[in-house]
Amino acid sequence: MRQMLDEFKEKPKEQDESEDRLETSLLSGKQKRARKKQQLLEKMEGMTKKEKAGYIIYYYKWWFIGTAAAIVFVAGIIISIYKNTRPVSISCAILNPAQAMNVQDAPLKEFVDAKGLNKGTRMVADIYYHININYEMSSQSESNRASILSLQSANDYYDVFITDRDGLEFAAFQGLIYPLERVLGAEAVEKYKDRLYNISDYSDPALAADVAKATTTDELAAVGNRDLPIGIDVSDTEFIKRMDLGDKKIYLCFSCKKEKRIERATMLLNYIFGEE
Repeated sequence: MRQMLDEFKEKPKEQDESEDRLETSLLSGKQKRARKKQQLLEKMEGMTKKEKAGYIIYYYKWWFIGTAAAIVFVAGIIISIYKNTRPVSISCAILNPAQAMNVQDAPLKEFVDAKGLNKGTRMVADIYYHININYEMSSQSESNRASILSLQSANDYYDVFITDRDGLEFAAFQGLIYPLERVLGAEAVEKYKDRLYNISDYSDPALAADVAKATTTDELAAVGNRDLPIGIDVSDTEFIKRMDLGDKKIYLCFSCKKEKRIERATMLLNYIFGEE
C-alpha cells in the first residue's frame, strides 16, 4: 500500500509528453481517446511491469482519487439514510439537564438491549435546554429549540419526556405531553400516587385568562386546582441517577398516543422502577 501511495507522489520517468494540441483539438472524442491510449502504450514500451504499474497509477491518479472520493461520499449517504430510517426502539426528549455534555444515554441503551428492542432499530435521545416559560417569555429567548421540540412532538416523534419541573410545566402548557390517566389508565396511575406531579387543565376555557397571564413556571403552577396527573417523579431511581441530569427533581411524562408506542413507553417506566 505504501508503495502505491508513493506512486501518486512521484511522477514516473517517461519520454517527452508534448503533443500537437492543434491536431488533437480537431479529433472527435473517440479519436482522442484512441490517441491517448496509443500514446500511453508507446510511453510504456520498454518499461518493466513495476514501472508500467507506477506510470498507470500516476497517469490516472485523479481518476482513482475522484472515484474513491465518490465511493466514500455515496457510502456515507447510504449509511446515513439507513441509520435514520430504521424503526425507533425508544424515542426520548431530555429537557433541561444540568450539563448537557454530561448526560449519559447508557441506561437507555441498556433498556433497549434488555428488552430485545435493538435488532434493526435506532434509539433517539435528543437533549433540549432552556425549555421553560421563564426563558421563552424573556427578551433573551431563542425560540429555535422550543419550536423544534413542539414540531417533533406534534408529529408524534417522542415516546417520553425526561424533564425537570420547568420543562414539564412548559410541555404541559404547550400541549406536548398527555395526562397520565389518558395514557396509562386510572388503575396504573394509582400505583404511582405518591410520585405524581399534578397540573391544572391548561386547556380549560375557565382558566384561559390566568394561563395567558403566566410568564414564569411559578405563576403557571398557581393556576387552578392542580388535580391532573401529568408526570411521575423518577428522581431517586438508579436509572435516572446514572443519566447524570443534575440534582433537580426529574419526571417522566408521556408524549405518545398510539397504542404500540404507549406499550413501549410503559415498558421503559416499568424498567426504571425494576418492575419488569
